[in-house]
Parts: sequence; structure tokens; C-alpha cells
Amino acid sequence: MSVIQRRRNKKKSLEEIKRVLKKGGKIFLVENDSIGEFEEMREHPKRTKNFNKWLKNQGFKEKKMDIKIKFENLKTAKEIFEIIWGRRISNKVKNNIIKNKIIIFENKKF
Repeated sequence: MSVIQRRRNKKKSLEEIKRVLKKGGKIFLVENDSIGEFEEMREHPKRTKNFNKWLKNQGFKEKKMDIKIKFENLKTAKEIFEIIWGRRISNKVKNNIIKNKIIIFENKKF
């Protein structure tokens, strides 16, 4: 589990961002949506959904977008997925273009 995934560390990270943010500044976070091809391959939809819900509870507004991640070719896509998530996940890559849904979270209340 990465450091930012633990509730205590998420809160601490957000507090530090607020501390160093210029007065009147905005925070933008780009996160995966819990649905879509990319998230299905990574097998984290529940964890992603919970994190996104947590951000909304912290006062972030969301804007959803559909994007495509285009790799040079299928081999490169598989290699990159294997480096980041391992062979089991890279074996799910069937195209050099991966469809993804993202959410841009914005908070300007701080």
C-alpha cells in the first residue's frame, strides 16, 4: 500500500498542500475514475472510488473526462504496464490505445 493511500497520510498530505498554497491559490488533482478500461486492468476500482469519495468529502469539486493513452505500439504499452503493475496486468493490454476516464478535482476554498 502506498503512503498516500493510508487515511492519516492522505490527510497529512492535504494539510501540507494547504500550508504551502499561496493565498487565493487552487489545488487541482487528476485522478482515475473508478470505471473504464484502464481502471479495470489495474483492478483498483473500489480503492479508487473510495479515494475519490474522500476527496469530494474534503471539499473538492469534480469534472469528469474521457481520455486515451496512446503508446507507440502494443509492445511498448505492454512493457510499460509490466514495469509499473507487473506481468499479470500487462497481459490484459490488448491495444496500444488505452481508454481511460479521469476526474479533475479542484478545491479553491483554501
